Amino acid sequence: MTPWIAEASAAEASGIRLLCFPAAGTGASFFAPWRAIVSAPIVLCPIRPPGRESRIGETAYDEMKPLVDAAVEALVPLLDQPFALFGHCSGSLIAFEFARLLEKRGSRLPLALLVSAQGAPDERTQTSVWNIDELSRPELLERLRAVGIADETVLGNDELMDLLEPMIRADVSVADRYHYRPAQPLSVPIAAIGDTAEGDERFSALCGWRRHTAAAFTLRLVPGSSGYGPDSWMRVGKEVVAEVLQASTQGQAR
Repeated sequence: MTPWIAEASAAEASGIRLLCFPAAGTGASFFAPWRAIVSAPIVLCPIRPPGRESRIGETAYDEMKPLVDAAVEALVPLLDQPFALFGHCSGSLIAFEFARLLEKRGSRLPLALLVSAQGAPDERTQTSVWNIDELSRPELLERLRAVGIADETVLGNDELMDLLEPMIRADVSVADRYHYRPAQPLSVPIAAIGDTAEGDERFSALCGWRRHTAAAFTLRLVPGSSGYGPDSWMRVGKEVVAEVLQASTQGQAR
């Protein structure tokens, strides 16, 4: 069993494997609430990159290419049956590059790529870059509070932050340093999930994912915010399940 997958039973389970890439500063546990809404034929496969949770002793990646290269090498053996990719926030960029590397290698492709709360990779603006190397801890904590990553029991605990800060900074660096390289659109469907409160700029960036697929594009909006609130997060999960089931039906039709 690879340490990249948090669910020990996922490797043996039959069904559509849903590989979920977490947002910066989070881990596989971020998807734990979805166990209540993900069921057969979908198999929940939360991704656990190095540097967090049971892999806290490992060094977290701080650049996209080595992270994606390592993830593909570790996870390709699990892609022997239908699967879909999901990413939340910066995890969407990782899932996107993961899909592109699979296609480049001629590997089996996902039924769909699903992205949430993240604009298209070629529409990243300066406001989406944290310049993490320039942030002091108080400034970093302020940014984390603003985006809702972790709660005050974590952010207000100096000892815990001493342990987690290197991972958080590495994760944010992956997104900060990411540069989109033009290539042919993916041959797999893309579904972008956002919220009904998106401003014009963010909504346009979300719709920009349409350019990155030569297959179908779907835009799904959930009421309120698709951020980190428990209720909205479960709504996102339900949209993901619906989209994966739809992609599976369409894939069988093809």
